[in-house]
Amino acid sequence: MENFEIKTYIKARHKKYVDMCQEALDSYKITPDDEMVMKNFYQKKATEYVTKAEALWDIIEQFQN
Repeated sequence: MENFEIKTYIKARHKKYVDMCQEALDSYKITPDDEMVMKNFYQKKATEYVTKAEALWDIIEQFQN
């Protein structure tokens, strides 16, 4: 793979993880408070996705330097 292809792929993956995080947070918000198991699940998934997105963003910044 060339640098351009790698950068494009990483940016696409970053956007996907950001979108998935937003979906998990939206699900968290609409889940009733009495369904704590599901709320905890959505919170855990949002954390997982944002962590992955941040790691990819770090890589993106390295390409820009």
